[in-house]
Amino acid sequence: TKGMQAFVAAAISEITEVVDFARWLGYLGVLVVALVVANTVFISAESRIGEMGVLETVGMQKRMLMALIAGEGVGLGLLGGVLGTGIVYLLLTIWPVTLGVEGHGIDLAPDAQMVTQSLLAALPKVHSTSAETNPAADPADDAPLVAARGVVKRFVTRTNIWGKPTHTFDALKGVDLAIARGERVGLVGESGSGKSTLGNILLGLDTWDGGNVTWKGGAPKGATFRRAAQPVFQDPFSALNPSMTVGAALQEAVDAREDKHGPSVAELLEEVGLSASDASRKPGSFSGGQRQRIVLARALALSPEFLVLDESVAALDLRIQAEILDLLKDLCERRGLTFLFISHDLNVVGAVCDRIAVMREGEIVEEGPAMQLLSSPQHPYTQRLLNSRPGSPKRVGVA
Repeated sequence: TKGMQAFVAAAISEITEVVDFARWLGYLGVLVVALVVANTVFISAESRIGEMGVLETVGMQKRMLMALIAGEGVGLGLLGGVLGTGIVYLLLTIWPVTLGVEGHGIDLAPDAQMVTQSLLAALPKVHSTSAETNPAADPADDAPLVAARGVVKRFVTRTNIWGKPTHTFDALKGVDLAIARGERVGLVGESGSGKSTLGNILLGLDTWDGGNVTWKGGAPKGATFRRAAQPVFQDPFSALNPSMTVGAALQEAVDAREDKHGPSVAELLEEVGLSASDASRKPGSFSGGQRQRIVLARALALSPEFLVLDESVAALDLRIQAEILDLLKDLCERRGLTFLFISHDLNVVGAVCDRIAVMREGEIVEEGPAMQLLSSPQHPYTQRLLNSRPGSPKRVGVA
């Protein structure tokens, strides 16, 4: 009943106060014992020295010996104080203290339970909207917004004395990937598989050595394309100028956009869950999750059509990660954004994407709707990725 719940809550509050008082009383008692021990040893030092007649006429040696004995007493007293304090802490803090009500134990640390529950609730869940239920996310309905056809990217690893390449490494080996307007595509794979390289090429930040990349059927170049395709990088700490206020950084992006009637700096900050007053602060005064929101706001300031998010939540803790993912889904619904979400975490990709492409050693080995790929992967490499998730049951067979 409500009356019993109120009584239990009051009892828990009273017991918590008693425990805190007992803890500090124990600390004070241990300190007093340490001081008494040190003082007793110090006072007895002179009588011990007086019994040594050979030192009675040598004042300097007497004082030195007295100091050594006193120091010994102080050291023993402090050591006892530290050990006693540790014992008191273990007894009153680490050991669980419960109150039995009708045969049930009530934990005196409900805040800890709430934190644990919030962390469990923050675990990414598979996005329920797929290309099958979202017409805007169906590549067959319209020409792709951005597409890579047989793209090859080659890096030179060694040259001869004349600068001619002698050894090369193919980061991308004929990659095909098309993203329709309004579609949310996830790109997963191990480190070094070529995910970020493909993302940079789609943004026009890197060149390619073979194949073709198109933007709305044409070449991805020009100021209009650079404003329409924006990156959201993994590290918000290096993506922001530490000597520049957040408002000044966002204002630069606002001034560079074509649409002068778009959201202001204050509106952008509020759109990503921050306050308009944060514009006067510098990046160093924000947490990692808040900086990631600022980086996202800066990308949105240009009213982009396409975003590439490269491991954008990898460095965040679970709760902040869930908040950023929820924010991203909300922005997609309100703005109709198209994005490529690059990650090594299948759980995160499944939470925000309609379609997933799996990349291995520069090639896309499997591609399909998120729910279908996560529930019944066909390629052995995708099966191994799913089975390698920490704590995941080994339900997918590996061919």
